Amino acid sequence: FLWKFCMKSSLGCSFLVVSNDTFVDNVPSASAEEFERLLDLMGRFVKGYEKFGGASLLADFEGEFPGYGGELTTAQLQPTAAVHGTSLKLQRGLPTGTTAAWPSALGFFLDLRCRKVVHLLKKVMQSSRITKLIWGARGDFECLMYQEGRNPLHIMPTNVVDCQMAYKTKAMGKNIQSLPNVFANLPEKDGQVDWSKYHSRNARAFEPPLSDHKARYAVDDLHRLEVILRVGETETQKLVKARLSTRLVLGGLANDPLGFNSLEAVRQRLRKALTRTQASAQAVALMRHCLFIRKYAPTKLRPYEEIALDAAERAAKNILLKMKVSVPKDLSFAELEQEQEEEEAEGQIPPTVDWADSEAGGYIAAASDLSSAGGVGTSRRSAAGC
Repeated sequence: FLWKFCMKSSLGCSFLVVSNDTFVDNVPSASAEEFERLLDLMGRFVKGYEKFGGASLLADFEGEFPGYGGELTTAQLQPTAAVHGTSLKLQRGLPTGTTAAWPSALGFFLDLRCRKVVHLLKKVMQSSRITKLIWGARGDFECLMYQEGRNPLHIMPTNVVDCQMAYKTKAMGKNIQSLPNVFANLPEKDGQVDWSKYHSRNARAFEPPLSDHKARYAVDDLHRLEVILRVGETETQKLVKARLSTRLVLGGLANDPLGFNSLEAVRQRLRKALTRTQASAQAVALMRHCLFIRKYAPTKLRPYEEIALDAAERAAKNILLKMKVSVPKDLSFAELEQEQEEEEAEGQIPPTVDWADSEAGGYIAAASDLSSAGGVGTSRRSAAGC
């Protein structure tokens, strides 16, 4: 029963696909009875793992525009012995007898379109007895806590370590490149999914059913994180500091349900865009964030919030009008037509893209500063309601 619902990572490790729909190519859709058995199996795993002292899980997520106004579609989980869940003591080096199939622990590939699967994920992410190890978690946190739309999540992550904070090299792909080539079968991370091609048109890049290639891309990140933890240059004390820093990040997000603090980060990504396609993708992300605030703000915005939001919207529209891209107020996604998929949109950025020093950028930065001081976005829809 079990193995027909499993897919393989690039290292040959099995991941149980938990979904009530067609989620991954070549993995059959579970019947209602089979789906309940899959849920029961994962539920028993979570209960048993909580009883195991020092339990830790590698965790990752994929979807569209991680952050406010974005959407997570998948969750990947896998037990690991690389880090003790309580002390965060690192288990350095590779296990004795390492083979091409290592790591061999069964992982889980979750379909977040399903409410029952989200309920199980919530148990995992909110468990104080299971330590979750993630790489570059802020955007994922923002979606987990505040995602609405077709897949509302409302999950408050607990006992999580953003391992990226413990390493000098922040990009996972570059971090892996600096390490010994432990597994020749593990593809390079960068360039496997052309996110900008889809996101520049406000289209989904990770829409199920997923190809085998995209499914492997998702679960392979857990292997990359395991290798970094076992071979990369860090130490237990840095992971302990990273756990504390992660708690502070989560505390800040809990007091920023509309994400005014994050508008400045989106502005910086737009400023750094090197091509028309990248600029359009970042403008879409900024507009989605703005529309999220408009749609879900429970009360009237304060004057300086309104000024910052208007400035951000103008900056995004300036680029999207030139690219002939629109983002609906309901935050739905576009269907990418065949001719658009084949279109080459690379080139020099229009001069209007560089608005970082403009009045708009200044207002957003000022609102971010006010929010950090407790003035923006607080006392609204809090994370306590997750």
